[in-house]
Amino acid sequence: MAAALLCGLARHAPDGRVCVDAPDANAAAAGLLAGLGLVPSFETVRMYTGPAPEADLAGIYGVTSLELG
Repeated sequence: MAAALLCGLARHAPDGRVCVDAPDANAAAAGLLAGLGLVPSFETVRMYTGPAPEADLAGIYGVTSLELG
């Protein structure tokens, strides 16, 4: 499902370029992105005030935006 969504969205991207920030902890996402020919261009760091929130990282393939997380 993630591949279908990403490919569908990429068809509407200006010049076909897309950026996806997937959590390092999601190996399936990393494999999917590499299999689609995406390559790392930059890295981000998530920082929290207090304990990190609980999240199902295996179910997260990309964030909404770098500003929103």
